[in-house]
Amino acid sequence: MTNSTTLDFNTFAFNIGEHTRLTRDASKPLSASYHKGTPEQQKDLRTRWMLNHLRGALKVNAKVAERILSEGKGAGVKPDHIKAIDKASSDFRYHIVRPEAKPAQPAKVKHNRVSVAHREAAMTFLGEFEGETLAEQIKQAVALLNALK
Repeated sequence: MTNSTTLDFNTFAFNIGEHTRLTRDASKPLSASYHKGTPEQQKDLRTRWMLNHLRGALKVNAKVAERILSEGKGAGVKPDHIKAIDKASSDFRYHIVRPEAKPAQPAKVKHNRVSVAHREAAMTFLGEFEGETLAEQIKQAVALLNALK
């Protein structure tokens, strides 16, 4: 006789989301320690994370997890082991490394190069418009050009 519980899709998704939030909150101190560590300490923490994550994910002992890590993701490796390594690495990055979002880059300014001949022709054209500043002359010229569309 099997005793199984059926969980609907929405509840399952909610539980996964909640679990992710709780574990991310719980990992804040670990992340802070990681970032304060030396490169050697960070490498050690990553190695320990990978080993223990694999132990939990694949339900194997430390010796088997070490073997799986040493084999890596090359040819002939079991697909489940590759997925477990990828997931462990992804979770380490998400919970421990916590890469900061890159600040939005300002829009790049186009540097339109204008030849001397075109500049002279434009200045002659703009000279036909009245205005105390070049900006006022350009505004009038643009208005005229828009009217010609």
